[in-house]
Amino acid sequence: RMPRTTNIEQKQRFPFRGGQLNAYRKRSRIEYDGGLASSSSSHFSRFFDSLLASDRRSLHDALEESARTGNPLVWEGRLKDGARWIDMRSLPHRNDEGTVLWTGIATDITHTKSTEAALRESRSQLAALSFHLEAAKEERRQQARVNAAFLLCAVIGLLCYLPFDSWLIAPHWPLFWAGRLGSIGLIVACLWWQHGHPERSEMALLIGALGTGLFLAWGAAWIDETEIFFFWNIST
Repeated sequence: RMPRTTNIEQKQRFPFRGGQLNAYRKRSRIEYDGGLASSSSSHFSRFFDSLLASDRRSLHDALEESARTGNPLVWEGRLKDGARWIDMRSLPHRNDEGTVLWTGIATDITHTKSTEAALRESRSQLAALSFHLEAAKEERRQQARVNAAFLLCAVIGLLCYLPFDSWLIAPHWPLFWAGRLGSIGLIVACLWWQHGHPERSEMALLIGALGTGLFLAWGAAWIDETEIFFFWNIST
């Protein structure tokens, strides 16, 4: 197992030739042919054994790629417990015999990985919250459009009954027209007030409904005849 230190700065030499990885550590030689190192006495063998099985192959592939191209070895992987992460950065050197040797540093990056995971989780939660907020805003906008449609219908209805006032309530039609047009003006003001502000929609609908209701109740108090009162109720 690797030493339990926050930063592991151990120089490792990884000779590689002919598809075999020969790891030298403290004069101990291990043959590596793509599987696990075979010598239990080697620190490097124990290091490979300590890696998570699913990550060992990626290290082997990274070593082969580095040996083939001469590019630096950069690899990250997990230990068997799946909780600890290490980062390996090594430079390849080819000797006169054609063997590639790597010299570099292995660093414990568990804390960094934990921080990155926490940040990803935070971003995911923030994205979900943003989605729900946007959905709530869209729902409010849709409701505002419905409320605005109700107010527009009220305006149309009030306008349609203007002739009714002058025909059936001839003695008082100027007052009724003033009240009816005043209600229309109040509704138009509510529509203007709530435009671009969906959060005001319900209040605008309430104010418009109360204003219109007061006008209709006031008008009903002026009517004595049953038939006229019937038509007045229809207009409401």
